[in-house]
Amino acid sequence: MKGKKKNHFFLILIISYIVMMLFRIILTSFIGSKGIGYFSVPNEIYFALVFTLSYAFEQGSGTLIENRINRAMYDSSKRIFRIALVIGLAVGIILDLVILAVADWFVTKALGQPLFLIPLKIIIPGIPLGILTGVFRGYFNSTENSGITNQSYLVFSLSYTILGIVFGTVFENYGVKIAALLRLEDYKFAYSAAGASLGLLIASIITFIHGIVVYVLYKRRTVLRDIRDYSRQADSIPKSVISLLYNSLFPFLIMASFFVTTMINSFFVFCNSKNDELAIYNYGEYYGKTFPIITSVMMLICFFVYSFIRKALSAAQREEYGNARNKLGKMIHRCVTFGLFATGMVLIFADNILDSIFSSNGASTSTYMQIEAVVITVGLFAVIFIETLLNLRYTNLVAIICLLAMIVHIVLNVILVGGVGLSINGMIIGNLVFYLIVAVAGFLFVTRIFQYTQEWFRAFGVSIIGAGISAVIGLLINKALSPLTGKLISMLITLVICVIIYIVILLLLRGYTEDELESSSLGRVVAAIGRTIRLL
Repeated sequence: MKGKKKNHFFLILIISYIVMMLFRIILTSFIGSKGIGYFSVPNEIYFALVFTLSYAFEQGSGTLIENRINRAMYDSSKRIFRIALVIGLAVGIILDLVILAVADWFVTKALGQPLFLIPLKIIIPGIPLGILTGVFRGYFNSTENSGITNQSYLVFSLSYTILGIVFGTVFENYGVKIAALLRLEDYKFAYSAAGASLGLLIASIITFIHGIVVYVLYKRRTVLRDIRDYSRQADSIPKSVISLLYNSLFPFLIMASFFVTTMINSFFVFCNSKNDELAIYNYGEYYGKTFPIITSVMMLICFFVYSFIRKALSAAQREEYGNARNKLGKMIHRCVTFGLFATGMVLIFADNILDSIFSSNGASTSTYMQIEAVVITVGLFAVIFIETLLNLRYTNLVAIICLLAMIVHIVLNVILVGGVGLSINGMIIGNLVFYLIVAVAGFLFVTRIFQYTQEWFRAFGVSIIGAGISAVIGLLINKALSPLTGKLISMLITLVICVIIYIVILLLLRGYTEDELESSSLGRVVAAIGRTIRLL
């Protein structure tokens, strides 16, 4: 039952993350690259603080409450829940006070962008509410109401998206008047970012209220209702606090390695670009266009290979080790096939994608996207191996891997962004190395746990050849068609041709067996095509 809940949560998390990436893309279309640039720092501060601590308390309190319920220690489970609420609220308030104390110095002196203060101050009240929401999610997980936790994530992502776009647009109109009055155009963008931050704050309030309302409605139906506690065991308050903090530590490190890393990225770029008037615009081009598009592609592939992750884990949990290795091999093979092809297509269609979505783009934006395209394949493996290890209960191992990757990433930022002066390009290289470390370490541990031996040429070699050939042919066709049909039509036509070429090469080089293709609905379609043209 635990595995099913975990996998379902993973799927909901993917959907929520894709929705939030689409939000950035849409918001950038409305308020421009400078507007999303001003929104980037407060948004990243919020997620680095709230999502890391919220997830930590969710996992830490949920595990302890469930453990005590299973031992009929109902009073102790209630105590854990109350302590988690108190500590979560205290941590949130302390963080608010710290931000208020250092915000002015930080944005003015460290980042060199005083207008960041306008959107930053708006998100501050949402920090303790977001952390407390995590405690409620942990409560629902522990009482077999994990569907409510999934609902909570969807409520946040949808309200965050809708309200951020609405208030971002409304505040931009107000910012135009302020900018005209003060004769400083950047106020328009700072106020549009403030509107998006207000949407983030209200989304936090809505999600918190959702947690309280559902808690009140479901309280009588859960095992934490007023049942007499017959257990002679009872945790003291100090022991409960220590247990909560310990169980929250490793989930905190895992989530922090991703969200704190992206927050540090923005800090490094702005700290080393104080005298660059285009710094906010260039970072907005990356933050509102490149990053969400690349991440959305990566997460969509995760969504499509989700069933293979579930099958591999289910076989392992049933101790069907031969079957588990077979499913793991299929999962890795699918990820290689989709990831390398997607990387190749983004490399050749970067300009087409950007020009089809946005009205204008910076000169370096397509370069950002082409460099970060490699993250699709590497990041895909990092995510699926982390999910696999977490389901196998190797939480501490995942935390150590992610922490080491984050440390290397920070060192690279110091060298490439601060020392060499590569700015956003250096940051992207750091991202790639971060995901590469997590992916390689995850691969080594997962294959060792499953005792799996990788077929390198059939899985990787054939896919690299197929993706490379289809990308080169697609590049030539796209260059010829774009002036005649426009970039969008040219991209769609060329993409179809590239897919056909890629499939034919995979079949010709025996990249997939017929058994592998028959294991999924999409594979069965490819198998039917292969039999029709006599390649199978």
